[in-house]
Amino acid sequence: MHTGTDNSGRTTLGSDWFHHTAPGLASTTTNGVDTGFIREPAGTLKSMTTGGKSYYYLTDGTGNVLGLVDDAGKRTHTYAYGPTSLPRGTTT
Repeated sequence: MHTGTDNSGRTTLGSDWFHHTAPGLASTTTNGVDTGFIREPAGTLKSMTTGGKSYYYLTDGTGNVLGLVDDAGKRTHTYAYGPTSLPRGTTT
């Protein structure tokens, strides 16, 4: 239950830890593995790092994340959304 005046009470969910900054989520820790998120000053996601590797976000014109690519430019993840911005199908 969250009863505070900020997000400090919303830092865990099961074994997941969430680390926030002013623009948004900065990192997560799941089972001891950290994932960091790099954002533009306005808060737009640019890249993430996990397991010593970097991944870069692919977005559409409205900012929806369509996928991730690795350092070599190879697509590693794909996401799809319906007209109401809900996920469509299974992400890979």
